[in-house]
Amino acid sequence: MTEANHRCQISLWILLIALGLTVLLMTVKFWAGWATQSLSLQAETLHTLVSSFSLILSLVALQLPYHRTSRREFLGHGKAESTLALCLVAVLGFASLRLLEVIYPFLPLTLQQQAIANPAQISGPLIQLLLLIGGITLGLALFVRYEARVLESYLLRMSAIVLLRDAWLTLLLVPLLGIVGQGQYWLDPVLGVILIGLVGVNYWQLLNWQLPLMMQSIAIAPEALGYLVRRMQGVLACYQIRSYGIVGRLVFVEIHLLLHADYLSMAPMIAERIESMLRARYGPVQVLLHVSSQDEAKE
Repeated sequence: MTEANHRCQISLWILLIALGLTVLLMTVKFWAGWATQSLSLQAETLHTLVSSFSLILSLVALQLPYHRTSRREFLGHGKAESTLALCLVAVLGFASLRLLEVIYPFLPLTLQQQAIANPAQISGPLIQLLLLIGGITLGLALFVRYEARVLESYLLRMSAIVLLRDAWLTLLLVPLLGIVGQGQYWLDPVLGVILIGLVGVNYWQLLNWQLPLMMQSIAIAPEALGYLVRRMQGVLACYQIRSYGIVGRLVFVEIHLLLHADYLSMAPMIAERIESMLRARYGPVQVLLHVSSQDEAKE
């Protein structure tokens, strides 16, 4: 197994663990918000849903190189993932409208400073539970960010940012719900409206981060990539060069290499050098190389 494949396998397990924990915490938060009738906590659960979706997209993008039954041989999202993104828009829109429908009757009472019937039941155990959830999410985000640096993974770095945002939002909600528990019940529906508005911003930023994975147009001219790769010692030729993404954000490159027979044993090292060279020139790059020798070409 090459070093690149080893890094991808580790990233895969990290993302699976992160997704499992995030879905579990999202379920607990939704149950707590429903049981306590906290509209703001229910709205905050939508942010965790966006985080879970981001992790799913990262997992799909990371796994594709190892699924050779797929028609795509390199990283990226296709029509299925783009359709899933649109479905999430529909789910978020429906859930947000339903929450706003529930929140709307409370807003006139809030503006008129009247008592709210059936207010949110904020208690000490709920605050402790949210602190625990926020702490777990924060620890998970810091772990993913550390591994992203070690593995030089764009997908892990992007996932860490999403998890950090969710953790800080949960921890920020703790003192605000504490104020609600002190009798300021008007604050809960107001926070719900604000958090619902932030869901749209959060989701737009998610799509912006995932945009390089959805681009199917050529990112770097094949001639430019071929010129750089052929300068590497031991490389006789390169062909079937493909790339897509956004230069400076993330670019995926696939290249077929023809190596001199004497350099075939050094193929992993040459692959690492090519990826490092392309990263230095174009920024974040993930490279998928297919290596063949001079003798194999003659056959």
